[in-house]
Amino acid sequence: MFGFRVIECHGCTKLQAEKDALEAEKTILQNEKKELQQQLLAIQDKLHDLTLAKEASRSAIKTGLFTEQQRYLATFVLQPDSSATQLELLAKMVQNLTRQERQCVVMYDEMDIRKVACYDQQLDQVLGPHRRLQQFLVAGIFSKWQVPVLFQFDSAVTVATLLSLIQGIEAAGAEVVATVSDMGGSNLGVWKALGVSHDGRSWFLNPGDSNRRVWVLADPPHIMKRVRNNLLDHGIRTSQGGLLDKALMEEMVAINGASAEYRVAHKVHLATHVQVKNMARQKVRPAMELLSATVALAIERHLGRREEVRALRVLDSGMDVLNAIHPKDVKPLRRGYSGTTEQESALTALEKEARELRVCPRKDALLPFQKGIILSVSSVRGLLQDLKAKFGEQTYLLTRRLSQDRLEGFFGMVRSGGGSNLNPTPTEVRSRLRLLTLLFAIQRGVRPLSGAGPTAPAPAVPSSGEEADDRDPDWLAQLAPLEQELSQSALDDEMAADLREFAPSQHQPEADDNLEAELAEMEELLRSVPAPAAAPPASGAVTGARDLETGVSARDSAKVYVAGYVSRKRSAEDGAAAASSGAEQDEPMGALWTRLKSLGGLTVPTADFMDVFDQMDAAFSVHHCMEPDGLSRRPGVVRDFEAVLESKFRYATSPQVRRVFARVRTFIELQRLNTKHRARVSSDAQREGRKRRQYVPS
Repeated sequence: MFGFRVIECHGCTKLQAEKDALEAEKTILQNEKKELQQQLLAIQDKLHDLTLAKEASRSAIKTGLFTEQQRYLATFVLQPDSSATQLELLAKMVQNLTRQERQCVVMYDEMDIRKVACYDQQLDQVLGPHRRLQQFLVAGIFSKWQVPVLFQFDSAVTVATLLSLIQGIEAAGAEVVATVSDMGGSNLGVWKALGVSHDGRSWFLNPGDSNRRVWVLADPPHIMKRVRNNLLDHGIRTSQGGLLDKALMEEMVAINGASAEYRVAHKVHLATHVQVKNMARQKVRPAMELLSATVALAIERHLGRREEVRALRVLDSGMDVLNAIHPKDVKPLRRGYSGTTEQESALTALEKEARELRVCPRKDALLPFQKGIILSVSSVRGLLQDLKAKFGEQTYLLTRRLSQDRLEGFFGMVRSGGGSNLNPTPTEVRSRLRLLTLLFAIQRGVRPLSGAGPTAPAPAVPSSGEEADDRDPDWLAQLAPLEQELSQSALDDEMAADLREFAPSQHQPEADDNLEAELAEMEELLRSVPAPAAAPPASGAVTGARDLETGVSARDSAKVYVAGYVSRKRSAEDGAAAASSGAEQDEPMGALWTRLKSLGGLTVPTADFMDVFDQMDAAFSVHHCMEPDGLSRRPGVVRDFEAVLESKFRYATSPQVRRVFARVRTFIELQRLNTKHRARVSSDAQREGRKRRQYVPS
């Protein structure tokens, strides 16, 4: 047999060693990989646990606080003809108020809405079509709180509804002392059913407490609109035989002349105050301006109609008492009604005039506005005596809080709650009322989501009824308590957005507050002043009627009035530029108008300053004479004219006077352009109307 011998190779041994090393390294790497996989699995387990914990936390929140708060809001439902939810909020709002701060007035009025039928998702109900919203609002007399307590669609106010609502308000903790409404037919029917009349008692017993009275008042702004409408449509014969009619007011407007730059009674215009028609008659301010003491003064000085002047002043003075605004108002009769001799005399004269004046051609019958005046005078006197018996002789009334101003403002909030949608549907009205009711509760410190009462006492109100600051509230700050609860309970962002719909943006400080205040004041002073005609009057010519006593033209009197306003902006080194309306010194011819109009706050310029004013006025005409319509369109229109004034009048006037004059004069010219444009548009509309009537088939 043959035998073989294995011969070992050195190279093969080396390769085997390398192979064993690689196998060992592979084993190490596999072990490390297993360790890393185990660590990764551990991390994934931890992430899974955290995810489960997070979801559990969210679930706990959702099933706990979130559902509870959402359930509360879901139950906060405002339904037509029901006041239960609103009265619950009212009880929370007034629980920390003093008895004087709980004194309140109930006001009610109608608002037109879009007449359509629509589906309300919250109520699961079809609402409409409805044409009108009847809204009841309860508001404090000595405090500024207010709550919309009841709304109805297409329903007239009834005695049962009013008494039931007052009883509910009393049960909530507030004390109703008065009601106010306009003089619509249904409201007059309610007065009659309650036994209230102008020649009888002006109160009824409180259904919540038969020992207290509820006084009935007519809305003073509505009264003024009724007076204006009857004056323009029929004419009013005063108690002593004078005639207030449209012709007199047209003659008063014509006092200034067609080409006058400056006008007495500058706020009154023929188109907006005398020839007013249709929906324009709903505005209160034009009626107040037409029947004002300033118009009476213009008629007295230039037309000599003394009896008509007396009647206008009686109306103006009496309405001042019924429209008291602030304890320190510039007009003494508007400084809070406290029963002073002057206020009582004004009310007595107003009541007497209302009883004796007659609307042409009627001879004996009293119209609703006359009855409303008599009723309101009696009620405000009786209400003051009741309140003095409760809170002391120092008590006085800010009678504007007894008008429907706050209700009209509330209607404005309802309309503007939808942005450009100013004519809401019944469903939109109900939704906006719901959110506004929540906002009013938050404003008074009530937290409706948690059901808690006021977290802090309401702002203190002086016992005498002193008027608080009338600036608009910071609605975003008032929403802070609600927003805090929203974040804490993870409430829907949609609800927070809905609430902010009614919250205006926060106030941003102005760069120059004094400048903006002066601008607003000048716009109010001169917004109705027309600019000069295209061609100036001939030398020596006088524009407008003359004062019957002094012979000064209306234009010159108004010019001195505006010059006094400009000179009042002088700096300390210009002490000779102007004097107060009570000073005795050298003054221009037309200063009598300013002195008669002033209650102590107007300024009469000196004769020297009037010369400078005339020169600056002429400089303005020269500066803009090359423009087609008399006013430059280049940027810096006021600044450039200020530079002209500085170059010519640097040593005669201060920079403040030059700046104010440049603005005032520019506003006058701007008003002329707008007036001319409106006249052209009106003329075109009349022409088109004549064409349509001409070609209408018979």
